Amino acid sequence: MLKKFSFLILLTFTYLNLFSQTNPENRVKGNFKPAFDDGKITGYIFDRQNSTPLEAVAVQLIKVRDSSLYKGAETDNKGYFTLENIEQGRYGLLINLVGYNKVRRAVNLIQPEEKIINLDTVFLKTGTETEEIVVEADKPFLELKGEKKVFNVGQNMNVTGGTALDVLKNLPSVTVDIDNNVSLRGGQQIKFYINGRPVTGSVSRILEQLPADQLSQVEVITNPSAKYDAESSTGVINLVMKKYDDTGFNGELNMNAGTGDKYGSGLNLNYKTKLYKLSGSYDYRLRNMDFTGSLQRNNFLIPSDAFTNQTSDGSMRMSRNNARAELEYMLSGSDILNFNGRYNTGDRDRYDTDDLFVYDQNNILNQNSITTNNNTENSEEYSIGLNYNKLFKSKKQSLTGEASFSYDKEYYNENKTTEYIYPENLQALNSLVNGKDLTQELDAQTDYSMPIGKDMKIETGLKYNYRNTNANNFYYNQNNSTGVFEIDSSLTDEFIYEENIGAVYAMFGDEGGDFTYSLGLRGEYWMYNIDQYALNTVTSRNNINLFPSATFSQKLGLTEEMSLSYTRRVRRPGYRNLSPVVIVVSPVLYRQGNPDLGSEYINSFELNFAKFFTSFSLIPSVFYKLTTDKITTYSELIDSNITLNTSINADKETSYGVELMLNGAFSKSFSLNGNVSYFNQALTTDSLGTNSNYTFSGRLFGSYNLPWDAAVQLTYFYSGKMLTSQGSVEPVHTFDLALRKDLFDKKLSINLRASDIFNAMKMSGTTTTETYTQQFDRQRESRVITLSLSYKFGNDEKKTKDRKKKRPSEPEGGDDSDF
Repeated sequence: MLKKFSFLILLTFTYLNLFSQTNPENRVKGNFKPAFDDGKITGYIFDRQNSTPLEAVAVQLIKVRDSSLYKGAETDNKGYFTLENIEQGRYGLLINLVGYNKVRRAVNLIQPEEKIINLDTVFLKTGTETEEIVVEADKPFLELKGEKKVFNVGQNMNVTGGTALDVLKNLPSVTVDIDNNVSLRGGQQIKFYINGRPVTGSVSRILEQLPADQLSQVEVITNPSAKYDAESSTGVINLVMKKYDDTGFNGELNMNAGTGDKYGSGLNLNYKTKLYKLSGSYDYRLRNMDFTGSLQRNNFLIPSDAFTNQTSDGSMRMSRNNARAELEYMLSGSDILNFNGRYNTGDRDRYDTDDLFVYDQNNILNQNSITTNNNTENSEEYSIGLNYNKLFKSKKQSLTGEASFSYDKEYYNENKTTEYIYPENLQALNSLVNGKDLTQELDAQTDYSMPIGKDMKIETGLKYNYRNTNANNFYYNQNNSTGVFEIDSSLTDEFIYEENIGAVYAMFGDEGGDFTYSLGLRGEYWMYNIDQYALNTVTSRNNINLFPSATFSQKLGLTEEMSLSYTRRVRRPGYRNLSPVVIVVSPVLYRQGNPDLGSEYINSFELNFAKFFTSFSLIPSVFYKLTTDKITTYSELIDSNITLNTSINADKETSYGVELMLNGAFSKSFSLNGNVSYFNQALTTDSLGTNSNYTFSGRLFGSYNLPWDAAVQLTYFYSGKMLTSQGSVEPVHTFDLALRKDLFDKKLSINLRASDIFNAMKMSGTTTTETYTQQFDRQRESRVITLSLSYKFGNDEKKTKDRKKKRPSEPEGGDDSDF
């Protein structure tokens, strides 16, 4: 394994070296000699209101690297300006005229064949606000910003009418399984944020409720620094909501309907003045779906139960209401307060049937039963938050503070009936399950960053998190003689779980020159207490751990960059992993927590390289991860024909591999993005030995702009076999197709989407132990055709600017400024 990993590193370094030596003559004493110094930028500047040219407008060209003024010019009486003799590099253009708003725009002169830029007409409006010109349609699907990979998903038609889970399914390195569990490079321990704020409450439920139409970007960090919570052992995903920053009133109305009785609607409203910005949204979603499953087990221990075959089928109906409100208020020119709140309700009704056959070693039927299950869940959740942001003259200096509180309650009840077809003399079994989960969570955090000299910066912060969960699960069996339901104490649980986490971190870095670095250290105190008063037992634990991080980055040229990072993270067990009470999943499958379960610790290394060409970019990566005390699922036979799944700490897990990402716009109409990854997983336990496997996965995303304001998008995804401690999960693949037509000056959009065209969403795998082998298959009908309508209204000038008209009589915009 070590030899293979060493070979991968050697291969990658060889590849990087070839790129870095492409133009050795451009290196001068450790710096880079520009490939040209005769670049040119020209353009027109007009008054927005009357579409007349503006004279004497100051146009400044700023170097991105050190924010210094490089060149300047003024417009003539025709509103025309020109900047000449510009060296190869990345710049910001600042446009300013007294009495009008300032405009910032990013301009890059990288390729010699594109060293002359003729800008579209820039329109200024009266006022004093600084306007960041944004062209959503021109943003690439993938952008690199430090340790973040930023995916611009606002124009992805393959998720229109869907949820945040549909958005995540379309991202490189991210997978979503049949149970809506999100994985990043095979791991599910992801820390989720929305607009930079930690997600509290049920993450899976929030992702199911959050409409895809409200998202503009998704930021993914595969190796997060000490600035982030240590429990993000797999990575960090930040969902960025769409912004409507124009002064005045605007909004968007969405409606969608899909095959299989799937419906949704949503309304976004926004109002902005110079002092405050108010936004809100409401969404309703109704989903119906069918599912099937099967289980085959070979029992080596009990001859009378040598073979078991169970088939399942059922249906589910889910309805969701999701409301959100946010108020941002300017206390002064440098102080901003943000109040935000969220309220969600949901209902889920599930009906399924399990048909069970048990045969002996001679293939003679020993038992046949049918179990019907009716399950109802009701949930309600709300959260409130307060955020403060202090602005300074230097962008490297900032002070932020935030506090949030969330309350999540879920009630569920289940009615199970098992009728025996054979033997006929067995009485039916009836059971009831009533339970609830009530969770309160409090978060408080403050962060401060300060520049030291010209290029260095120090960051520090404090965080506190408190969580309280009051849960119970009452299991009743019906007495066939009296007809009374009697409680089963062995399957009943009542407990209160309290968790406290305190954290402090410090980061130091140098962002000047071609070589940059960032060093960090985070300390966290973790304490939990489980009071299982039904069992009269109390379990508690506390510890203090340090989590260092380091990132080093080297520019190899104007279009190449390499970075190396290391982090130490943790995954802590949740209260369900710790509770010893048995949960009945099916007649032949039980689940139980482990009070002795400990935390797992992850040491992660990642080497990235980025090469930017004229029309596309390539980003190869090599990663290695060592996990000690890995939390994994362990399965055993506990009686003649019932298996029990629980969690254990394995000795270790190692994973390493390579990943290649492609991001390109090969013409004004056609763009192509994709990734392939190949990695190895090896899971070692003291009792089971080592289980290892090589896995391949890939995703391809293509978009083509058709005539008459129409477009088509295609997405294909494949994930290879994944391993567990005692088996594996089989490969899956999906294919989506979407068409869009814009009408009425792009205010109305019609989208037709076909999901999972070739096959339904499924999960299948195997489990192998000394006493039995087991195969399972679960499938959910996800082949859906969805029709969506979106209508934008109000004075949404930003969207008008995004159309990038070249005629001076109409508004126009440019690229997103990042300097």
